[in-house]
Amino acid sequence: MASWKHGNNDNKDNKKSTGSKYGTADAQVQLSSASESCSPFLQLPRELREKVYDSIFFSTTIRFGEWPTCQIGMKNRNLATHSLALLRVCRQIYEETKSLWLGRILFDFNHVITLLDKLSLLPAFTLSRIRFIRVSADPLVLRVEGQNHHPFFRLLWAPKMLPGLRLDTLTVLGTYHGPLDYGTLGAFVQHGSCWKELRFVTRDSSMLGCSKIERRKPQPLTWNQILLARDGIDSKASVTIYRANQEMEFGAVFTPENSREFNQEIIPPETLETFGANEDAKLMSPNEKGGAFLVIVKRGHQADISERDTGPYHPDDIRYWSDGMTWQEIKGMLTGSYRKIR
Repeated sequence: MASWKHGNNDNKDNKKSTGSKYGTADAQVQLSSASESCSPFLQLPRELREKVYDSIFFSTTIRFGEWPTCQIGMKNRNLATHSLALLRVCRQIYEETKSLWLGRILFDFNHVITLLDKLSLLPAFTLSRIRFIRVSADPLVLRVEGQNHHPFFRLLWAPKMLPGLRLDTLTVLGTYHGPLDYGTLGAFVQHGSCWKELRFVTRDSSMLGCSKIERRKPQPLTWNQILLARDGIDSKASVTIYRANQEMEFGAVFTPENSREFNQEIIPPETLETFGANEDAKLMSPNEKGGAFLVIVKRGHQADISERDTGPYHPDDIRYWSDGMTWQEIKGMLTGSYRKIR
């Protein structure tokens, strides 16, 4: 488990002025400087060193919570225990990388509660430097002490409690429930913020093939219409769907050679009014249901992705229910078993 206090060990090492093999702190600095001046890596141009830093950090994941993401077929990132050790190599490399890593590594959360537990403690400035997050699409269900009714919030409302968060990419891993995923993704398109690009990965085809209480619409046509109405017709906002060619391990739809672009069409005698009333026989057939979807939602070029920390709030927003409480205050109301997601 990674710690946010990644700089503490460096600070402790720098304070060791007695009992050291090398004597005083000044002597250590001189030794460090001498070692750095002899380093072949540090003799490279700064531009080349930054390419090395990018290669390391962009392939690094810091994981919070336990979940079987090893089953995900997407390209695995570095999960080494010392994945941020580069910051501790020497002072020069620390100075060159301390402002880079937050915006390059992937923060991987097993549940929305884990995400809120970690990120709600950070100042807005630090949040604003994070660029890549991956999280499960499981909803936030608040089991409050002494109440029989448990408020239910879709994933998209959680980032709105983190003012300052401005992601390049938010990756969401779908549930085993097609109607839930359909509603969650639709809400992201209509109300989502704090990200430029959303990547929603399903486990199978049920999201666009299931029967549900609220009738499905042809996709991505309908989601594109909603997003363009939100960001502007000339904003180049878009929703694109890719589908795995065959049933394969979760996440393999990320591989171009294993997927194809997908569009739902209305085939007569079906009409827009009757579309989605029943289960899609083809998508839900035994030979087809295993084909997962990757839905990529891109906000418009001039879209304001920031989230204002002031009302009025949408009735489905957790902030509407909590009446201005912080996440730490909300969590204090939960029953013991729901204060921590394992």
